[in-house]
Amino acid sequence: MARKAILEGGKRDDLVKAALELFLKNGYENTSIRMILDKVDGEVGMFYHYFKSKQEIFDEAIKLFFFEYSKEVSEILNDTDNDFNQNLNTILSHFEKTIYKYNQLNTNKFHWSMRIALNQLTIRSIVPYVTKKIIELKKVGTINPIFQGTDSELASFLLFGIHGILHEKPFSEIDSTEMEQKKAAIMKLVITILGIKER
Repeated sequence: MARKAILEGGKRDDLVKAALELFLKNGYENTSIRMILDKVDGEVGMFYHYFKSKQEIFDEAIKLFFFEYSKEVSEILNDTDNDFNQNLNTILSHFEKTIYKYNQLNTNKFHWSMRIALNQLTIRSIVPYVTKKIIELKKVGTINPIFQGTDSELASFLLFGIHGILHEKPFSEIDSTEMEQKKAAIMKLVITILGIKER
């Protein structure tokens, strides 16, 4: 009977959200199951009802992180009120805010391999949405890419290229003027690769 009450309480999602917040703030090693439970006023039995280990809830928290991030990017890409250039500007601003937000997190508690994995997986999580947008834009003739690979390869190329320009040096060393220059360089690169006629 107790197990049914836990399921009806919808605590699993609460646990995953709390875990994500704590893992991002403290890192994996410095987050305990007890800390996660304290955040949702839960008991040990409730945790083990849903998860076998800290690693399992960590995996679920990372899935939530990517789901939320890709949902935000998808909403920007699906905004039909703006033209392509406006959408691209919005995405670049979103990337900038996300990177600043990420840099505010206590990621020095993450192992370097986890930081790299998060970075790579974040980009990979939005490749399908950018691929879909490329297919739509090609279909209506808005773009005529000079890139000869598949649409998915083009999306990956653009996203990892943008990432490379933005991360050429630590964000703490980039002022607002340099950031605007980087965004302008990215716009020019994307416009050239996608074969968009500048107005």
